[in-house]
Amino acid sequence: MDYAKNQFISILQENKGVKKNNFLWEFRPHTTNNGKMISINEVNAKSMLDRHSENGFIAISPCRGYADFDIDPSEPNASQKLSEINNQRIKECIRLIKESGFSYTPVYGGFIENKGTDDEQNVYERSFIVYNNKRGGEVPDFKELYDFGIELARRYSQDSVLVKAPGESPRYITQNGDVDMEFTGKTTFNDLSQEYFTDMHKNTDKFKNIKDRKPTRFSYVECYINPSPQCLSEAHTRAINGEVFIPYRN
Repeated sequence: MDYAKNQFISILQENKGVKKNNFLWEFRPHTTNNGKMISINEVNAKSMLDRHSENGFIAISPCRGYADFDIDPSEPNASQKLSEINNQRIKECIRLIKESGFSYTPVYGGFIENKGTDDEQNVYERSFIVYNNKRGGEVPDFKELYDFGIELARRYSQDSVLVKAPGESPRYITQNGDVDMEFTGKTTFNDLSQEYFTDMHKNTDKFKNIKDRKPTRFSYVECYINPSPQCLSEAHTRAINGEVFIPYRN
């Protein structure tokens, strides 16, 4: 029992350290990968995202804010309650994406909230790019991914989902299938990331009463993805689960 207990404590300590660098612990709780998150503007990350999104993609987040779960942000442990709910939604969303057979990349919009004040802190908005590619390599009709995006938006009460169909401009599509906003020109997720995550960050408002809502002072920093696998077995596990990542480097 002592050995098992010590092992458990070791895993907790290990994951506590990993959490500072990346979010792999959300998907692989016993990970030993402590690599730092990677900017999507790094050459290898940009190349990976562009290549895998050629057949189209959607971007969606299951996370919401305090008001959506009737949590008063001023109450004790409000932040912990919100985190626990959103973590469960993240896990469920991963399961649904895996069941759909589509490949995906977890992405994180980085912000400095209340920059320049005593309450300054780093925050990350978590989301998924889901590609119009199945894990077996086949490319389905884009409508299948489009419908999946609408389904996720409704399930997680999101105002809209970012949709990029092959040969078309990216659009924000509402739960009802209406075009909420359309971008112009040839645009990749790298180009959209700031606007996408800034919009998402506004939707996770901290104020319970809509009358009391005020702009949160935040500064967008960068968009990130998780690091490369650190061993072949990690690469294999992440790949069979449908994750698209910067290739394993030995």
